[in-house]
Amino acid sequence: MAGCTTEVSAGPNRFISEERLEEALIEQITAEAGQAPDDIDCPEGLEDEVGDKVTCLLTAGVDELDVWVEVTSVDGEIINFESEIGQVKAPEGGAS
Repeated sequence: MAGCTTEVSAGPNRFISEERLEEALIEQITAEAGQAPDDIDCPEGLEDEVGDKVTCLLTAGVDELDVWVEVTSVDGEIINFESEIGQVKAPEGGAS
């Protein structure tokens, strides 16, 4: 799943909270993959500025993947962002 675009109403505050961003990513990934991830954790939300970025962590079973999120456009209270899921992270300590 590379380069998926999502549209979220930011409301009058023109900011997407980390909780709302996590919800939107779960909805998007569930729709694309047909299965919800176990968890998505974003360290912060998104501002209403094109180019604003955040890296979230997706957990699915024992796998952890980065999800890169970037604001692509802003139209009033609507913030559009693109997300891309990275590769499964290697376990710490390497293979035994």
